This record gives sequence, C-alpha cells and structure tokens, in this order.
Amino acid sequence: MSKELKSGYTTGTCATVAALVALDLLLKKELEDSCILTTLNGTTIEVPIKSKKRLGSWARGVVIKDAGDDPDVTNGIEICAKVKIIDELPDIKKAHRFNNILLVGGRGVGVVTKKGLKVEPGKSAINPGPQEMIVKALTELLEKYGMNHTKLLVYIYVPKGREKALKTFNGKLGILGGISILGSTGIVKPMSEEALQNSMFAELKVLKENSDRDWV
Repeated sequence: MSKELKSGYTTGTCATVAALVALDLLLKKELEDSCILTTLNGTTIEVPIKSKKRLGSWARGVVIKDAGDDPDVTNGIEICAKVKIIDELPDIKKAHRFNNILLVGGRGVGVVTKKGLKVEPGKSAINPGPQEMIVKALTELLEKYGMNHTKLLVYIYVPKGREKALKTFNGKLGILGGISILGSTGIVKPMSEEALQNSMFAELKVLKENSDRDWV
C-alpha cells in the first residue's frame, strides 16, 4: 500500500499569514505561535509562525514555506511581510493597488517583464490568487477592529528569493529578480500534474505573446 503524500501550502498562503501576523502586531497582538487561515479553496489550515517583530511604525511577520511532499525548490525558505499603517497610499509603479491597500513585492520577489502572464509587465510577481488572499485577510482583520478605512502599505519579500528563482522557470517567463508569489487555491498538491501543465502553459503563452511569429 503506497503512502499518501502530504500536502503543503503555497507561497501565497505563507505571504498572507506573514502579512496577517504583521498587521496583528500593529493592532492587538493576539496571534501567538500559529495562525488559522481559510484558503481560496475553502480549506482551513493552521500555519506556524516563525517570528514576528515590531520596528517602529512597521511590523514584520515571517513564515517558513512548507511544500509537504512536493519537490518544491521554495520548500523551507522564509516568506516575509512588512506592514505599515499610512495616511496616503504612495505611487509605487510595481505595486498592486487596492482601495486601501498597496501590495508590493520587495527583495527576492520578481518583477514581470513580459506579456502573457497573470500579472501585467512592470508589476511585482504576486499572482491574483495571493493578492486576493492577502487583501481579504487584512481587510477582515481591519473590519474586526472597526478600522475599515485604514490604509496599509504591505511589502512581501523573500530573503532567498533571487537564489531560488534560478532553479525555476521564472527567467524564461521574463520574471526577473526573484520568485513568484503563487497559489490558485492556497494548498500545494504534491507531485501535481496540474501544476506542471500550468507551468508549461504559462511558458507557451509568454512565447506566443512576445513573438512576432503568427501562431495558429
């Protein structure tokens, strides 16, 4: 009887928890050693918190990526978030802008340079799924404390992101300077054929979008 492979959680889930930890530290300091989170596919998981620290007007959360039994090059690395409460959202070209949240990829998070991906060129390589997770989680926490209109600056960064990106398809896809923050569900399925197909499809789409050749 074959052993059932263990699932893990995506870089998007890690980034969401790290950002939640940071905002919680700025507000009420309720989170201790772990965070309960409902992912995009409705799965409720408990994610360990590696560390958290308040730095003046900023707070930082750090989560270790756990890919389960999937051979993911990002397994075991730190996914970090810094959050700051601000009066006005600054103009940062690579950022993803929402009503009251500015989401930016920092050190070790790549920048998209080619057409054909889920993120437009010039923006931080934080995919729509993780964007949704992060904004939803932070918005719900603000609402919990009656701070609905509070503006947040959120940096997601990965200290080993540049190094790990060299072992991914990012260079071929035109994502430069680091890894992508990914996850359409929030959960990593080990040895997933779907993940491999998605990677191949993304590469082909980028080739098509950035080629002068007519594709049939």
